[in-house]
Amino acid sequence: MENHIESLYKANIRRAQKNLMEIPVFCGDPPQFSGLNGWVFEKTIQHLILKHLRQRRINATIREQVPPSGRVRADLTINNIALEIKAGGLFSSDAPHRYKEYQSLAKKKGLRYIYLTLGETYQPYRKAIIKALGGNNAFFLDTAGEWKRFTTRLVAALKKQ
Repeated sequence: MENHIESLYKANIRRAQKNLMEIPVFCGDPPQFSGLNGWVFEKTIQHLILKHLRQRRINATIREQVPPSGRVRADLTINNIALEIKAGGLFSSDAPHRYKEYQSLAKKKGLRYIYLTLGETYQPYRKAIIKALGGNNAFFLDTAGEWKRFTTRLVAALKKQ
């Protein structure tokens, strides 16, 4: 399943770039900015989550860019679950600490905080985010079986509500 997710994401990135090059104001190089990559990956994950929940006949309210506190925003909330979605993993050594703070803020709002990334190749960052958030709250789609582990965790959390 993880390979399917990555293929779907990459196909949608190519399509988004192609479509952006067709707008009247386009000029220059094909669009390749991190905001686009992140947004397409978030939409890919949202699409797959919705599909998974429908197959299991689970009704959930999904909202985008929800602020658990101030300027901090969760990419998605699914009922009482705040989901951080990253296409490219972490980019700084202070990120695990920052996400731990986000988890704390989400918890104060009654939200469970879950981190999902397409991959994290730098092992110190991978270990640090697992330590910061807990192994049951960090998922890495560059590892076989992670999508199943993620959806199992998600469904179990939704059923507890």
